[in-house]
This record gives sequence, C-alpha cells and structure tokens, in this order.
Amino acid sequence: MTGDVSGRVTFWNAGLRERLAPPRIAHASSVTALVPYPPGGMFASVSADEISLWEWHGYRRLGSDIELTSDLVPIVAFNRTSLLISYPDGRLVEITVDPDAAAGAICARNGALSPAQWRIHIPELPYMDTCAVRGG
Repeated sequence: MTGDVSGRVTFWNAGLRERLAPPRIAHASSVTALVPYPPGGMFASVSADEISLWEWHGYRRLGSDIELTSDLVPIVAFNRTSLLISYPDGRLVEITVDPDAAAGAICARNGALSPAQWRIHIPELPYMDTCAVRGG
C-alpha cells in the first residue's frame, strides 16, 4: 500500500507492480504514515488531523476516523491488540482493535447482557450468554 500528498491510499501487490484496487480517498490532507497491524488484516493511515483504520483485503475503511487532538502529528503504532497513539506532550492513547480483546474488556467492565436486555436489543435470536461466547 502507498499513501500520497493528496490524501489517497492505494493498494498494491507485494512487488508494487499491480494495483489491487482503485485509490481510496483517505484524508483531506497528506498521508503521513501507513502502519500495518502485526496480526494482519488491517492497517492505519495517518494524516495531520486523523487516523483511519482499513481492512487489508477488502480495501475499505473500518469504522469511523479517529480525530487527533493535537496540532502535532503523533507517533502511531500497533501492539498485539491495540492501536497506540503517542502525542508529543506525553499522552498515550490506547484503542483496542482486536475483537476478542475488546469483547473481553467490555465483559469485564459491564458484564453480559441479561435475558431482558437481550430481548430488547436482539429479539429475533434466542438468548445466549454474550460473555461466555467470547470466553470473557
């Protein structure tokens, strides 16, 4: 993949010889970094004012853009489960991107949906213990 000064991200094969999909408009300003997610499947594109997460094989954005809260572009990296944003003033923001880790954190903080909550939100399916399904 490559990013350019017009804010586009282009997906290429491993040798950068064949474009795999038309360029996608990622940002209103230059792409300053492209950061792969170590387990694979996604990457982040970074500009001066936002970060976008992308599906590697579907060539599409995942979720909403993450707005940056500083005039200076932060350092952006992934660990095994999270996107890490390190600002020049010392702030570190960690956003969980691994689905199993996110589900575990939500279950640890909020617990499973009760049968009554399940009926409100997912009435078309039989009740399941949402935290037991994920091992949380």
